Order: sequence, then C-alpha cells, then structure tokens
Amino acid sequence: MAATTDASLFDKNQFNRTIKLLALNAPAKLCTEYIKNFKKYLFDRPRIRRILDIPGDNSRRLLLLDESLLKEKVVEMPGDVILPEDLKIFNNQHGVTLEYYNLAIGYEHTPMDEVLKKLLPSAITEIPSAYEQAGTIAHLNLRDEVLPYKYIIGQVIIDKVPTIKTVVNKVGMIETEYRTFPMELIGGINDYSVKIRESGINIIYNSTAFAHLFVYLGATFQFNFGEVYWNSRLQREHERLIDLITNSKREPAKKPIIVADMMAGIGPFAIPLAIKPGHQVYANDLNPASYKYLLSNTKLNHCEARLHSFNLDGRDFIHHLVDQKVFFQEVILNLPQSAVQFLDVFVGLHRKYQHDDSALSHTDFVLPRIHVYSFTNNMEQPVLSVVEEVAKVLGCSIADLGYDNSIITVSDQDSLMIPCHGHIVRDVAPRKLMICVSFTLPKSVALKEPVITVTNVTKKQRLN
Repeated sequence: MAATTDASLFDKNQFNRTIKLLALNAPAKLCTEYIKNFKKYLFDRPRIRRILDIPGDNSRRLLLLDESLLKEKVVEMPGDVILPEDLKIFNNQHGVTLEYYNLAIGYEHTPMDEVLKKLLPSAITEIPSAYEQAGTIAHLNLRDEVLPYKYIIGQVIIDKVPTIKTVVNKVGMIETEYRTFPMELIGGINDYSVKIRESGINIIYNSTAFAHLFVYLGATFQFNFGEVYWNSRLQREHERLIDLITNSKREPAKKPIIVADMMAGIGPFAIPLAIKPGHQVYANDLNPASYKYLLSNTKLNHCEARLHSFNLDGRDFIHHLVDQKVFFQEVILNLPQSAVQFLDVFVGLHRKYQHDDSALSHTDFVLPRIHVYSFTNNMEQPVLSVVEEVAKVLGCSIADLGYDNSIITVSDQDSLMIPCHGHIVRDVAPRKLMICVSFTLPKSVALKEPVITVTNVTKKQRLN
C-alpha cells in the first residue's frame, strides 16, 4: 500500500523548459583535458550529459558550458561572448569554436530544492528538503506551515532520491518512556523488502512496516523503525565512544573489559563492542521491542558469547549486576532526556557489592568509568552545566569529579588518566546541545551510604 502520492499531486510538465547554453565545438581527444582543467566551467546537472556527440562527425564533440557564462543577454554571435581568460586561451590554441545549444530539461533534471521552491507557496521561505535517512526510510520533522503540502514533499523525495522508498513525518514529540514517537507515511510504499550492500557486507531487508536493516561499524542491525528509537546522526558518536572504550590502556591488559550499557536500545554501542575481542557486554533496555531486537541482532552478529541482554529498569539492571558480582569497568547511559538522574544508583556502589570496605580491594573491582548523555540549553558552558548536574545527583563537588575542561579525542589511549571530561555530540535544536560527560566514579561517592537500594528487581528476561 502506498501513501497518497500519485501524478494528481502536481503536474510534472510544468518543469519542462528549454535553456540556451554556450557549447564548445572541440576535438574529441580534448574532452579529457577539459574535464581535468576546466571542469568548473562545464554544465553540471544530474542526469544530463555535458559532452554530446555531433551527428556526422565522430572526431568532434560538443561540451556544454555552465549557465553562469551567459550572464549578460544572449548576443547574436556566440564568439562575441566574453569567456574566462584561461578557457579562452586554451580554446584559441586548439581551434575550438563557440556555438549556442538549446537544451530541453524537465522534472527529472530539476534539483529537489528547485522543485519544492516552485511547488510550495512563495510565503514558505525555508524549503523543507532536509531529512534523516535510516536505511531506505527518510524521516522528516515538518513545520506546521508546510503540513498541507506533506504528500507533495514526500513524493518529490521519492522521485529525487533513488535510495529512499519510504518517507515518514514525525507527528509528535518523543514523550514515551521508550523514546518512540508517532509518525505518518507521506511518501512511497510500506513494502520494506530491500537488499543493500554497505561496507562490503551483503544485507537483506525483509520485514514488515518501517522495518529495515542497517550496517554500522561492521555490525548488522535489524529492527522496526516504528517500535524503537534510532538516530542515524549518532553514528559518529557511536564510533567515538566505542573507540574511547576499546583504546583505553588497562591493567592487566589481558583481562576482558566489562561494559554495562544501561539504556542500550537495539545495541548500537553494545553489539559493536561485543563483536570486538576482549569485551564482555551487559546490555539493557526497558522497551520490550528494543530488547527483542537486541536479542535478534546479537544472534545476527554472532556475539552471543560476549553479550548478555536484559529487559529491566536501568537501576534494577545495575542492582542485578551487583547482586551477580559482575564487576563492570565501563557504564553507558544513553538516554539524554533523563540519564543523569539514574546516576544515583552508583552512590554507595561498594556497599551494594559488599557490606564493608573490602570490596574496594577486590581484585576484580574497579571504580567504573561512566559515560552519561544529557541535553543542555547552556550555550556558554555546555559541558560544565552537565558536569554540575552530575555532581548534584552524586552528592559531590566538581572537584571530586576532577573536571578540568579536558577534551578527549578518539585517538587518546590514556583517557583513563583524566577523571572527568566532556564532549559536545551535536546540535539538537536552536540553543539545545547533546553532551556526553565521561568520568570515573569518585571513591568518596562509592563509599557513601546508598541512596537507591534494591526493591523489586523485575523477574523479566535477565539473561538471554
């Protein structure tokens, strides 16, 4: 079944027109020279050849020049047009002549921005051609003023982007505890059977509405876009944090790195980490759909031996690991809207492992490094503002965290030597940033009396 998108939405013939261009009548053997040295002067539009055959003369070609070279009104003799000096000299040296060429173009040759600008009312000054792509799905967040034209926008994207088969529009805020949002189909079809090749890996898409496969960091992900949270714009951030964790120098080096991913989603951090040798990953998500895809993607990527999946509340998940004496070294909290508030589960962490201070000297126990994501509206000191929130929840000072405005890149293998540092992930909206703060849990916080204790750990699927 398709969205309301057909030829009746708009007349594509309105884009049919003829434009007059300058063309070079040049020896065929010079075409490579023109492409190499004068490409900036050549006509460049999708699906239009700029080098044309000349009927009856196989030794010469017509090279179409950019529209900008006819800035003034068309003169009677094309040879009288003033060309850039370097192009003019080369033409004269090789007996190249100028002539006019009438080029017929239509809807299929017109860029998406130009199409939308013509189809939408002139009062709409910001053309809504930006979208996020996940597999073969384009996801838009249309403003109210363009909603009456949503099906036109969807159809244009389908027509202009060959890799997209489905266009959806977000119709509400991310307000559920599972981070999903309502959406509507505004373009294309809801038959999501797709096959793509990415990073040299064959991937088969074959699923129901809004479902697709996605390749990232050598891992394959399959999920339903309408059931779980996924943001393709975070791909670089996934890579950054994975590299930060895997490249950190640890003693003893031969022991596996144990990672606890509290809000794992379908596993964009957990699965690539589990694929890498030398890691044991415990991944959790409250959303039953995310948990389902976390399990299936674990099997799909053959990392069942190193990835253990849970479907619990984040705090219950940590309590369960403590109860099972899983001594995690890295913790990821990727729930920017509220993740900082979950940090209270780490207050008094050593008392949750053992009722005396001996846990801190246990050979397997280390004060974990925690990576927490958050939003901030503080544009002047965005990282500091999140660090202050972290300190407030943990009941400690910024000095206790060891924050000193340090910035860590993915190539820094000694990042464990810096107890607290921050990273600006991306702009989310005007005056709203997504931040990641990484810090080692202070010993003074681990020694406190717990503020969150075990109540009822839900007896759901604890381990896959």
